[in-house]
Amino acid sequence: MTNVLRRTLFFLALCMPLFMHAQKKRGQALIDSLALELPKQLEDTLKVKILHALAFSYLQIDPDTGMKYGRLELGLAEKLGYKPGIASSYYIIGNTYSIKGNMPEALKNLSASKQIFEEAHNLTGTSSCYSSIGLIYSDQDNYPEALKNLFFALKLDEKIGNRKGVASCYANIGNIYTYQKNYSGALQNFNAALKIFEEAGGKKQVGNTLQDIAITYMSQGNNELALKNALEAIKISEEINDKYGEATCFNVIGSIYNAEKNFPEALKNCQIAIKMLEEMGTDLQLANALGIEGSIFNNQGKYKDALKCFDKELLIAKKVGSLATIRDADESISKAETQLGDYKNAMEAYKGFIAARDSISNEENIKKTVQLQLQYEFDKKEALASAANSKKLQQKNSIIFGALAAFIAFLAIGLLLIRQGKLKARHQLIALEQKQLRAQMNPHFIFNCLNSIQHFVVANDVKNASKYLSGFAALMRQTLENSKESTITLKKELSYLKNYLELEMMRYEDKFDYEIFCADIPDTIEIPPMIIQPFIENAIRHGLCYLKERKGKLYIRFYMSSMGRKGEKQLICEIDDNGIGREQSQKLKLVNETHYESKGMELTRQRLELVSRNTGSEYVIEVKDKKNEHGEPEGTTIIIKFPANI
Repeated sequence: MTNVLRRTLFFLALCMPLFMHAQKKRGQALIDSLALELPKQLEDTLKVKILHALAFSYLQIDPDTGMKYGRLELGLAEKLGYKPGIASSYYIIGNTYSIKGNMPEALKNLSASKQIFEEAHNLTGTSSCYSSIGLIYSDQDNYPEALKNLFFALKLDEKIGNRKGVASCYANIGNIYTYQKNYSGALQNFNAALKIFEEAGGKKQVGNTLQDIAITYMSQGNNELALKNALEAIKISEEINDKYGEATCFNVIGSIYNAEKNFPEALKNCQIAIKMLEEMGTDLQLANALGIEGSIFNNQGKYKDALKCFDKELLIAKKVGSLATIRDADESISKAETQLGDYKNAMEAYKGFIAARDSISNEENIKKTVQLQLQYEFDKKEALASAANSKKLQQKNSIIFGALAAFIAFLAIGLLLIRQGKLKARHQLIALEQKQLRAQMNPHFIFNCLNSIQHFVVANDVKNASKYLSGFAALMRQTLENSKESTITLKKELSYLKNYLELEMMRYEDKFDYEIFCADIPDTIEIPPMIIQPFIENAIRHGLCYLKERKGKLYIRFYMSSMGRKGEKQLICEIDDNGIGREQSQKLKLVNETHYESKGMELTRQRLELVSRNTGSEYVIEVKDKKNEHGEPEGTTIIIKFPANI
């Protein structure tokens, strides 16, 4: 029953009220004061807000009363034409339906709320709706839709600086990771959420997150840490009079004791939860508690008592239309009936289990989850890259303008002209660095990478999709990090090249092999970043990928030489391939009318020319076409020479 328990706790971070006074004050005193104030108010917007505060206050202690006030709020807001009140009432009604387990009505009301908030450009309200909708889809095991809505909420919350909203999204995404058994990812998200909630003083959210952490530890089999977090959570729920939170805490504690085979304590906590949930009328959570109670009886060999619980669980699950709960209840009934020797009923229940399980299609959900995670991470990295480049350029311009002002004040006209020449070269170098960064992250390459990942996902090759996704994310990170530096160590450059080559080998389905040789090179040697990769890309795209009769070979060699100008030491990089050669590649390009033009090599030449002029160091690029004994092309060799005293 652990899976069902995890699902029901998705709602714990759901209610982020839209009126702050309802969030800061809690308890019966607040309800009483609001109820006394209500009859005194005229039919105006203030009365709408009081009705909303009452609806929210009752949400988790008496959902039916909360629904009554929510509907009164809606009626008055519609009468006044007060759109913020209409949106907030739909929001509270939708959340109340969710607690009661009526998911279709919950989605209908939350979607209406979201539409009004979006039209009013109210990002806080829109984000709350997306988050709530995501949680409902999580309850239904529809994880692609859940993640789509949660990631959208996360982007909005990050945009407006809503730290509590960001934390709630972290917690809810963590719950999905728990269900998919990615426990380290789940705990990472929960701890990030917990830190924000603690700093913001959100006791309710802290308690909910501690419950999530307890469930994750229980799923790992670490019952000691699970119980510790659950007991902390129930203490907080009691302090703030959160009856719903208390009930779910008792459920969690009952499950932990059940796993520990402490059945008296397990049954005691579970039955407290059942009584509280029955009083609140929260159907889906009640079904979950009944399932846990049945599991406790089942583990003691009391199969008839267990069966009564599972039957009630199934009845409620069918009423609210929760496929995941139906699946778990039918599976439990099948096992209990088998133990009792009623194989006919056991088979019928097993058929119900199979039908519900197949409807959920977890495998398809996991594949879509990978795609959604990729899209979110890529969008986030693209935004970070843009912000980082803008900030870097702004900082460099500030330094340049400051230096220019100083030179105008203190240097003669001749020195000023020389400095201006150097500034112009520096500007050109910055521009070239930015162009090369864009070339290395060109949309064509990124599009091909996304297509490759999609190919693995569609082919049901989740392992390679995950491997490619990890490599792609690492490559983007390395590109952004390396672009910030004027030079990097050879070790970093080799790591970057290996990552890039592994991706290209997967994309071209092992059409070529590569080897990297590095002979006796000091660890202190550094080179400018983003120099070598464009030449390797050119060798693959315009040479190796066209081979049909033989497998491609790519050799990358690094070694030291003393053949530089005035006998200076040099670092030599040779890139050798057995592709079709430059001449044949150009012919194929004309025949196929290929419009894509790689600018990486030309930008690299221009960068090195500028660096040479500015530093006085010698950088050399040589390109040699290889021929066989018959004079036919058999590849290209590129030689790049770096000064060894960088």
